[in-house]
Amino acid sequence: IMNNIYLNNIISNTGLSYGIALWYDTQVTVLGNNGIDINNVFAGKELDDTSGNKFTEDSYPNLIPEACAVRIYDDELYQVVVNYDENENENDNLISQKCIAGHTGCLFDHTMYSHIGNVNNDEQECVNNLAPNYDI
Repeated sequence: IMNNIYLNNIISNTGLSYGIALWYDTQVTVLGNNGIDINNVFAGKELDDTSGNKFTEDSYPNLIPEACAVRIYDDELYQVVVNYDENENENDNLISQKCIAGHTGCLFDHTMYSHIGNVNNDEQECVNNLAPNYDI
């Protein structure tokens, strides 16, 4: 059960950053008006993405720094199941996620920054001196 989880300023200088990681064969229920609140997750903040040293999906040993508010690790046999409080209405903020940035998003997808819910990466709200090289 996840209820009133608040995470803020999860920052990695050179690697990945996750707010929450859910692993194989896990069942989670999110409860409450503010079940999960994740803000300011930055991956690879010290790595200059404009230097010409571009990461690729197979840049071993250092993979492209991945930022993900909620990262799910599962497969068809060992699935992660996320349930939501059925007593909450659609307008309640069971999950709030904002200002999640890295050199890529979840699973190397530059458009997905969480596996559950929506992420608010509004530039006006997410301006942060800690992450000057990100396209938010």
